[in-house]
Amino acid sequence: MQPTELPQFLRDLDKHHAALDPMHLMYDDVLKSGYLHFGYWPVEQTQDAGLMARLSEAQERFADEFLGCLPPGRHRVLDVGAGMGRLANEMTKRGHTVAAVTPSSVQTEHIAARYPAVTVMQGRFQDLGPSLTPGGYDVLVFSESFRYMPLDQVIPLFDRLLSPHGRIIIGDWFAQDSAPQSRGHDHNESVFRTQAQAQGWIVLMTRDITKNILPTLTMAREILCGLYLPLAGLVFSKFAKKRPRLFRLCLPLMTRWLEHKLLPQLTGRFEPAVFAAHYRYLFLVLGRATAR
Repeated sequence: MQPTELPQFLRDLDKHHAALDPMHLMYDDVLKSGYLHFGYWPVEQTQDAGLMARLSEAQERFADEFLGCLPPGRHRVLDVGAGMGRLANEMTKRGHTVAAVTPSSVQTEHIAARYPAVTVMQGRFQDLGPSLTPGGYDVLVFSESFRYMPLDQVIPLFDRLLSPHGRIIIGDWFAQDSAPQSRGHDHNESVFRTQAQAQGWIVLMTRDITKNILPTLTMAREILCGLYLPLAGLVFSKFAKKRPRLFRLCLPLMTRWLEHKLLPQLTGRFEPAVFAAHYRYLFLVLGRATAR
């Protein structure tokens, strides 16, 4: 099932809910195989971790490539938007002293419990930054967290927090001038570069890895269209069968959310062809324009 097919699928459910068989709908309308059986898998494929194993390997390669952007030596690093802390922990293994910032209490507890070598702080970077030690870090790291940062609040913190030869390392996507109007957390690349330069920062290194991340988008859409949407179709089918009046009541809200909130993202930058045309995924290294 393609993302754009789900709203009409829901509307069709309302027309024949009394006679529908949710399992038949899943096989016929959703999976579209034409068969109503379980299928047969070769034994060797049942032992193959498949896509998820390849994704894990790709994520480990990403970490290696990204951390290769750090300057030589051992540094005091602040990992901003540290997620579950794996990247921060990898940096401690390489001899760096690492502090991590995350707004999530779940992530904070996970990092503290699993990666004791990492000092973790809970809160938004723009809120915590003014209270951190001036010049207390040699490197600020943003791995797929920079797009959430308000530029006018975050760029001024670079000068406050970094040592005289400090560096900012960013791995994230940036919208190009041709990109459609943002429906989420995007920074325009040229706007970011202009604002950074205006506050005394220059881009020392740019590495475009867009082509290297597109397979992840392709795989994500395969999983979405081949697994998640069929499961959603099955759930909605059972809902329409067992609670037809409630389904009819909820239908306008569900389809409005799908068509105006979810689908614009799934058919926008998360479509590989759209992403490749209008976005760039970059590794950036920034430093001060003039030495201190």
